[in-house]
Amino acid sequence: MVGFFKRRLPYLIATVLLLVVEIFIGVFVHDNFVRPYIGDVLVTVLLCTFGQMIFLKCRFIPIVVFLFSAVVELCQLIELDRILGIEGSVLGIVVGSTFDVADIVCYAVGCIVFFTIQYFIKNKKPSVN
Repeated sequence: MVGFFKRRLPYLIATVLLLVVEIFIGVFVHDNFVRPYIGDVLVTVLLCTFGQMIFLKCRFIPIVVFLFSAVVELCQLIELDRILGIEGSVLGIVVGSTFDVADIVCYAVGCIVFFTIQYFIKNKKPSVN
């Protein structure tokens, strides 16, 4: 049971830290670069760390997160919040209301960042002293 939590702990820590950073950006950063672009990249990494924490052995978390994020963005394109009448509600805010192809690019970058970090951590060779 200890091993179960020990393997998930790094993902839990990363998830919490990224959530704090995302909240900080959402509350205090009101610019035209960090909030819209870096925030989207980081939220995708956040979703990947959360997903990996839950599904530890799944190698496809970045792909699943990217597809989920792209679907949410496409829901914005068809104005799903307006269609469902959830504009301004918490769910409406989560779904969003403004489609931007740059968001999809940011989601892809976030998934690539997560995949790259995972790759290097898992393939790290022990140092010989």
